[in-house]
Amino acid sequence: MNAPKRTRHEIVLEILAALEIEPHRKTEIVYGHNLGFQPAGKILADLQERGMVAWDAKSRLFSLEPAGQKALTHLRKGMELIEEAIPA
Repeated sequence: MNAPKRTRHEIVLEILAALEIEPHRKTEIVYGHNLGFQPAGKILADLQERGMVAWDAKSRLFSLEPAGQKALTHLRKGMELIEEAIPA
């Protein structure tokens, strides 16, 4: 049986949560969260544009910015509300 598809919000939440722990390379994000390189690239580029993650070209690592930490907090609260309203 296939697992249900994740929403973009769920994927963003997973990426931001991983970056909260420590900076990651794109490859680590792709393999760690079962994403393709193109979708991961689009999401990471969008998060960069919004100032939520930073890219360090020298170390080739993505890291969480304060705006990303704030978004992560809001996404977690939103997911909690959804889980309360719609129990599994």
